[in-house]
Amino acid sequence: MKDDYKQTNILLESGTNELEIVEFQIVKPKDDSYKKDGDFYGINVAKVREIITMPEVTELPRAHPCVKGVFNLRGRVIPLIDLGHWIQNAQSKPDESKKRVIVTEFNGIYNGFSVYSVSRIHRISWKQVTSPSDIIEEGGSDCIVGVIKFENKIVMLLDFEKILSDINPSISIRKVPSTDGDLEKRKGKKILVAEDSNFIRRSVIDSLTSAGYQVEAFSNGAEALTKIKEHATYAKNNNYQISDMFQLLITDIEMPQMDGLHLTKNLRDDLFFKDLPIIVYSSIANDENKRKAASVGATGFIGKPELERLVQLIDALLAR
Repeated sequence: MKDDYKQTNILLESGTNELEIVEFQIVKPKDDSYKKDGDFYGINVAKVREIITMPEVTELPRAHPCVKGVFNLRGRVIPLIDLGHWIQNAQSKPDESKKRVIVTEFNGIYNGFSVYSVSRIHRISWKQVTSPSDIIEEGGSDCIVGVIKFENKIVMLLDFEKILSDINPSISIRKVPSTDGDLEKRKGKKILVAEDSNFIRRSVIDSLTSAGYQVEAFSNGAEALTKIKEHATYAKNNNYQISDMFQLLITDIEMPQMDGLHLTKNLRDDLFFKDLPIIVYSSIANDENKRKAASVGATGFIGKPELERLVQLIDALLAR
C-alpha cells in the first residue's frame, strides 16, 4: 500500500454482504517484524478518506491525553488521535516519525488516527466476521465490533464511534426528549434494531424505550433475520400480518455475519415483508450508501448520531 493512499471509491455491489477493510498495527512490534509480532486491527474502507505520513501537528491546550493536536490537510483542520495511547496507553515516541495517519470521515466528522503501520486492504464477506462477544469476555469487547480470523493472524475491527465518544462526549448520542402525548402515540408499537456496536445499540434502545416504543435488539443482521423469520412463521400460521408482530426495523450497515443491506435485500425478496418500514441508520451517510440502501428497498436513511431525526422518521412512518 502506498504511504499517501487515497480512497479509490471501489464500490461493492448493494446487498452482496461484502466489505473491504484496511489492516493496520497501532504500536511498533517488539522485534520490528510486522509479521511475527504485534496486534492487528482493521477499519472499514468506507470510513477512510486517505492514509498519510505523519503531518506537522499543532498541540492543543488542555486537550484529552489521546488527542495529540490538530493538523492542516488541504485547508481542513483535523484533530489527531493517538490510537495506540487510547487502546494500550502506548504513547508515541520521538523516533516514531514514520507513523501513519488514517484520515476518516463518519458521523459527518473528519478525524486523524495515528498508527504505527498500514499493511493492506482485504476484501471479505461479513460471514467471515465474528461477533466479539462470541470469543471475548464481557467488558473486554466494548471497543471491538468484529473479529476476523485469517490463516496466520486475527484482525480486530475497532468501534471508532465508541472511541470518539469516550474522547469527546459532546458528540455522543443523546436521548430524545418526549412529551406525554408522544408516549401515548407510541404505546404498544414494537421496533426491531440490528446494530453491532454495544455502545450505539444501548443508546438507541434507551432512547426509543424512553420515547415510548417497545424495542427488541440484535447484534448483527443474521440474528435479526432469524428472529424476523420466526415472527413471520408465527404470523402466517395464525393469519396475521408481520405488522401484527412488530411495526418497523432499524438496521446498521456494518455488522458481523450479515450487513444491513444484505438483511434488507433478504426481506424485500419476500413479498410478506413488502410493506415493512426499514430504516438504515449508519455512520457513513454519503450519497453512495444512501443510493445502495434505496436500491435494496430501504424505506429511509438516517445518518448517525441523529437520534432525534430517527425518532421523527419512525413517528412519521408509523403514523401512516
